[in-house]
Amino acid sequence: IEKYCKMLTNMGRLGLKLLCYNFMAGVGWFRSRNDLRERGGALTSGFDISEIDNNVPLKFSEEQLWDNYAYFLHAVMPAAEAAGVKMGLHPDDRRCRRSSATRASSRARTPIVAPCR
Repeated sequence: IEKYCKMLTNMGRLGLKLLCYNFMAGVGWFRSRNDLRERGGALTSGFDISEIDNNVPLKFSEEQLWDNYAYFLHAVMPAAEAAGVKMGLHPDDRRCRRSSATRASSRARTPIVAPCR
């Protein structure tokens, strides 16, 4: 968190006013495939729960995940505000972008920027 806050300070000094960030549980960018075709034939990655073994027990609860996220926001938002950098949440699931941002903001009791698109 100390290095993250330093990054926010440096962003402010450089005039970078928006950080579009993500907050993921456990394994960062987990994908079940990396051979999906998109516009113009470009290859991209994707995730489909039906393509993985979903019988792996969770290492943390949903409540713990939200608590960790609130801890993160409480720790970094003062540095972001002091640096003049807005934080834009980039939730992974398109279906819950607005609800994730609203829940994250109320959970941490701090305003956040609307989700990045």
